[in-house]
Amino acid sequence: MSKVLVFESDKWLADILVEEFTDAGAAVTWFEFPPTSLADAVAAIAPDLITMDIIMRDMDGFQATFLLKEDPRTMDIPLVFYTGLGAREDVERGLALGAKQYYVKSNA
Repeated sequence: MSKVLVFESDKWLADILVEEFTDAGAAVTWFEFPPTSLADAVAAIAPDLITMDIIMRDMDGFQATFLLKEDPRTMDIPLVFYTGLGAREDVERGLALGAKQYYVKSNA
């Protein structure tokens, strides 16, 4: 069974993502915001995929992604951004940090 780790600050959207991945047969863990020991927490879960919001409390998704991609235990886990930030600079920054894809939640 695949494991997916969802970082999403919006509970309503997190519920949708968790339901979709669960329906597809994945075991899903949701974090509203990155925990203090981010790489330790992610390494303990050992997900096959991470979805990352950018605007979160305490640490934004760019910072979290940087930390995960710098840690040998988590650097090779595929990560996709799923966020409301759709400016070209944000997309380029996310992909430069090592994200496999960058999806914008809404253009509104």
